[in-house]
Amino acid sequence: MLRKIIRIIDKPLVLKTMKEQKISQYSAVETPALFSGTVDRYKGVTVISSEVDHSGVDIEAKLKASLEEWDATGIRAVWFKVKLEQSHMIPHLVNCGFHYHHALSDTAVLLKWLPSEEECPIPPFCHTMIGVGGIVVDEEDNILTVQEKFQQKKYWKLPGGYVEPGEDLGDAAIREVFEETGIKTEFRSVLGMRHVHGFNFDSSDMYFIVQLAPLNKETVRCEKEILDVKWMPIAEYMEHPQVHALNRSVAAKYLECKEKGVFFGCTERLNPINFKKNLLYFIEFEESMNSSKSSQVENGNESVK
Repeated sequence: MLRKIIRIIDKPLVLKTMKEQKISQYSAVETPALFSGTVDRYKGVTVISSEVDHSGVDIEAKLKASLEEWDATGIRAVWFKVKLEQSHMIPHLVNCGFHYHHALSDTAVLLKWLPSEEECPIPPFCHTMIGVGGIVVDEEDNILTVQEKFQQKKYWKLPGGYVEPGEDLGDAAIREVFEETGIKTEFRSVLGMRHVHGFNFDSSDMYFIVQLAPLNKETVRCEKEILDVKWMPIAEYMEHPQVHALNRSVAAKYLECKEKGVFFGCTERLNPINFKKNLLYFIEFEESMNSSKSSQVENGNESVK
């Protein structure tokens, strides 16, 4: 027995304090007594509830120890992405000073800013919704128009809807027009936009009017959303009592731009840094369109839509 005790004492005793466990940028933070997370370039750490062990432990005690360690090692912001299955963690996070930043269908994201001497510079979550309306006019100056099922007043309006995540404006307008009317189209230009605050979900709202050229004439109404769809002479549309003033002005502006040969074109470019597609919108003039197309084709990495 005495020999066993001597052997244990002879072994070197190595104890590491939490401050000695360094956190490297872009690396995982791993400590048995702490929550693990990933550090970003802004010195923020992100913890995903489904990827950490929180069973059979005092969550708040572990949180407080983690916060002390992160603060001591220069972490500035702590993000907790809490999945629905671990939503029991949320009250503990709130007790430790976290607040909601945003939420998705299956995840609540909570944030705690650590530097007490600095104001938190983190911007709020996305606050603007993006919608599109397609102005589709055929060669006889008939405009494609719809009546929605769920309107209180049966106005004739432009087909359209919200842009989906990762979707370009032109593609969104083409999709919405086809879904609601059965008309296939191709992108021509952006005619204009409306910006309003305090809209759906108390968010700001940007509504882009996208000019599209029709590729077929026979309409197929979306029975779920659309009460009626038809081609209407644009002159009649501009005087129709069941057309909102905004859409009358849109039609008038379309005719004006058509007469003057002015449009808001879209140029696609490849970002040389992250190699992602960039869409740039500029005022263009009809007489320069052909030369512009030629120069874009020669460049190889650009095209005018």
